[in-house]
Amino acid sequence: MLEDRDLHSHARVRRGRLPNGEARSHVLRVKVSREERDELHQRAVELTAGNISKLLVSAALSIQIQDADRRASKEDIDRLTQMLFHYSRQIAAIGNNVNQIAKAVNAGDRYDMQLMRGELVKLTALTNEVRDVIVRERKRGMFQ
Repeated sequence: MLEDRDLHSHARVRRGRLPNGEARSHVLRVKVSREERDELHQRAVELTAGNISKLLVSAALSIQIQDADRRASKEDIDRLTQMLFHYSRQIAAIGNNVNQIAKAVNAGDRYDMQLMRGELVKLTALTNEVRDVIVRERKRGMFQ
């Protein structure tokens, strides 16, 4: 476990001015447990020559934090609803075509398998498109 004096010796490492010449003049206080403090110190020694301030600022500014309380706007919900309705209609049409092909094959009719392949290609492309929309919206924070 670290002593308080050990932390203070590393807290004096200077980070210098910002690239635009602005001085770092604002002080923020953060409450942490003793274990968190020790872990921060250890990581600071490993990553930033013991500079906890530099470690915290670098870590906080380099990650994208999603607001857990973000609520979808009415526009977001309307847009997604329209997209899902559009995809649903396309999937229903493809399903109808596949059913017609299956009915013809089961009745012993000779049927062009290229048509079946074409419908399956459409269905695969549509499924991938829906997946891409879900992934994109998840990254935007729409789905938690």
